[in-house]
Amino acid sequence: MALDHSLATELLASADDARRQTRSVLSTNWFPLTLFGTLALTSVPVAEFWSATAMEALWLFGAPLAVLATGLWYRGREIEIGVSANPWPYVVTAAAIIVGCTALGIAGRGGRISYAGPLFVIGLGYLVFARLDRSSAGAIFGAAMAAAAIVAFALQPPHTYVVTMLPFGTGALLLGLWNLLRGRRAR
Repeated sequence: MALDHSLATELLASADDARRQTRSVLSTNWFPLTLFGTLALTSVPVAEFWSATAMEALWLFGAPLAVLATGLWYRGREIEIGVSANPWPYVVTAAAIIVGCTALGIAGRGGRISYAGPLFVIGLGYLVFARLDRSSAGAIFGAAMAAAAIVAFALQPPHTYVVTMLPFGTGALLLGLWNLLRGRRAR
């Protein structure tokens, strides 16, 4: 049984649309972006007006809780939409970000490595996430964070933590909201 050329073209276009829509739904990562953006922005006044120890405690407890919440969110989405991406590249990247940020934060002993190093690791991690999600906006965000880390390391501005976390937190929140809107349009 031979297919008419126009019917075959229509079927291929329909399959391509379904593939594009599925990829769009799977790469909508608004929740972790807004969660970690909010955590970063919350840590700024804690560091500035309370203490560095309080800020470190916020991250040491907040980051694992945010990772757990993110995992539960992705699991809920998988159940809701019935499709999932392979989680292991994301899990490994997230673990590398957490280990890298913690190691550089401790190894820097309060110096510029403590602030610029974690932001650089975050930038590289978000570049990996962008590659996994095929997200040009995510790649721009990751590259901007890595570049901001290099600038912060080179210039060592006063209030380096604020100078590094404000753009990360704000950028993550904005990218998260953009992804949320994009994901809603794809449905």
